[in-house]
Amino acid sequence: MLSSMGMCVPYKETDKFEGSVTACTEDTVNSGYVQFVYFNADHNVNTLDGHGTFHAMGGIECVTPFSSVNVDIPVPRNKKVTAA
Repeated sequence: MLSSMGMCVPYKETDKFEGSVTACTEDTVNSGYVQFVYFNADHNVNTLDGHGTFHAMGGIECVTPFSSVNVDIPVPRNKKVTAA
């Protein structure tokens, strides 16, 4: 709905960007401290048998200091969606 109103990009474009970033082999961090932070979420974990729950996991990359991130490297754009 937000995409049809011009407030965000379509899911297909987001999927292409994710595939392009994943395939990028350039080193975007010159020197600095890099840490990957992951978190998981379980919904409806109070079931007796453990079935029927939803599990999700997400992560981010934290880099410090910001000056060590090379933002001038362009990400080559994939022509098609590679994710399932």
